[in-house]
Amino acid sequence: MWMEVISLDEKEDFAELRNMHGCTRSFSVENINRMKEAKPDCHFYKYKSDNIELAIGFLLKKDYYWISAYTLKAEAEDYPEALRLMAEKKKEFVSDRKVKKMVMSFGYEDEAQLNLYNKGVGKLGVVKVIELAKPEYLKAGINISFNPKQIVFELI
Repeated sequence: MWMEVISLDEKEDFAELRNMHGCTRSFSVENINRMKEAKPDCHFYKYKSDNIELAIGFLLKKDYYWISAYTLKAEAEDYPEALRLMAEKKKEFVSDRKVKKMVMSFGYEDEAQLNLYNKGVGKLGVVKVIELAKPEYLKAGINISFNPKQIVFELI
């Protein structure tokens, strides 16, 4: 079940999951607190089941939500389910908001760098993850477009 990350313990767990299975740069409770202070519409969520752990953050920019954390911890065979859960959470998050667009940016254009950048995505490779994600996101009513610097998700 998804839960919003609010308490100090939840923030610490979120940061640890992201650092171990998400982006390679260091993430901390202080990062979460700074983002939440900077933008009132900034939220972090964590999901945990027996075989899947997920983390996602949304930070409102001018005309889109920046995906400020995107973490998958699962075995390869569980990625379709993990991606379905991520799609449903994104849809739930934006469905009652004015802004319906979400952007996940990368610091690299090179696919090999992208695969190193996010450990959970790199497990299968960003191209394979997007290939698996597209049908799950379309079922949830979200369109995905991809270029070497970002993925754009828009509620259909």
